[in-house]
Amino acid sequence: MGLDNYWKLPENVAIEFEPPLNLWGGMLSGHGQGSFRGKVYYSFFINQLDISLYENRSNEEVRDIADRLREIDWNEEFSEEYKAFESKKDLENLKRMFEAYSKAGASLKASY
Repeated sequence: MGLDNYWKLPENVAIEFEPPLNLWGGMLSGHGQGSFRGKVYYSFFINQLDISLYENRSNEEVRDIADRLREIDWNEEFSEEYKAFESKKDLENLKRMFEAYSKAGASLKASY
């Protein structure tokens, strides 16, 4: 099956993205709306942030990840190195997702 990551929002909090996110999804995961295919993003998170998506993350950790993602600029080599990125827009979607969920108070759960 592999790794999927799910967002756990505080009660009575919902997030809608406009325009919609278009991240990698799996059989049981969305495309950034509620969940995403963590297995596809794993190598990027390990290599760029030294963070494993196989661990659950508190909102404090999610806020830290969002801050660190903001500092990463698109590099043409990303599309060669990481399956998750075909263009700069893919990285921007990832940043938008972490930013929104961090501000909403969400934690990140790993399922594998």
